[in-house]
Amino acid sequence: MEENQRVATRIANDMSFIIDQNKKKKTKPEYDVPFIERWPSLKPFVSGGLAAFLQGLTLYVPFAAIYYSPLLSPIRRSPRFLGFNILAKSCPDGFVIRTLSTSLQLGLFETLRNKAIATNDGMALTLYQEAACGLIAGAAEAYFSFPFVSACLPQVDPTTLSVVQRAKYGNIFDALYSMSGNRKISALWTNAGPYVKTRMGTNVGMLASYNPSLCYLRDSCGLSETRAQLGASAVSAFFGAACSVPVKNVLAQGESGSSLDCALKILKSRGPLAFFSGFFRQFALVGPPIMILWFAYVNVRKL
Repeated sequence: MEENQRVATRIANDMSFIIDQNKKKKTKPEYDVPFIERWPSLKPFVSGGLAAFLQGLTLYVPFAAIYYSPLLSPIRRSPRFLGFNILAKSCPDGFVIRTLSTSLQLGLFETLRNKAIATNDGMALTLYQEAACGLIAGAAEAYFSFPFVSACLPQVDPTTLSVVQRAKYGNIFDALYSMSGNRKISALWTNAGPYVKTRMGTNVGMLASYNPSLCYLRDSCGLSETRAQLGASAVSAFFGAACSVPVKNVLAQGESGSSLDCALKILKSRGPLAFFSGFFRQFALVGPPIMILWFAYVNVRKL
């Protein structure tokens, strides 16, 4: 009897060992996961980068064609237009950096939305959740792009390199290295506040408004998918400008105190509509790029 129990115990132990070995063979380390299984999590970032590339191509090619036209050769040689020349020469660098930063922005936004939808058991996100996802993605994009933008465009922040200094550097990475010098890497984000706040306002407005307006135009108004996407991109551009203009107007009064003090001063002296002064100029500046970006992103995601 005892012999039978020992045999049964040995067999059970052997079976447990075999089962454990099979489980270890089936469980692959994280670095052994095939690329095809990682693709769903990488696709939003790749789609965002391709959309930004197409957007930049649409905006940069006409600008380059006009700038390098023989008719503008006297302007290119004039010292009075040195800033414009530096801006034109910085376009290729800005083109690459905008592609990378927008890839981060749209990819992170789409990833956060998918996680939020899963948390909601497949239900549509509320406007608060859309805004929260847009705020996180917009902040990440703004902080990522500031060092590169400040190196490409000295006009963004007067405390960075001057136009004449920028002209001495061979490329954007040379400028970034000279800006940081022997200081810590955090020096690249010195005086990033104004740019980051304005950029975050634009990002939150454009990201948080697109999907709710798309669903409304498509489901409630009965528009076709193409018309709903066009209308949603226009709404996104509108709110992108509307959310950034008040920030710019408050920051323009920044010398008189904190942002809250400046906002209260504007409210008391000029009224609430003063926050939206310059809206049409801002809409003309950010509206077309936002609409082109959404159009490209929607079509790239279909691939």
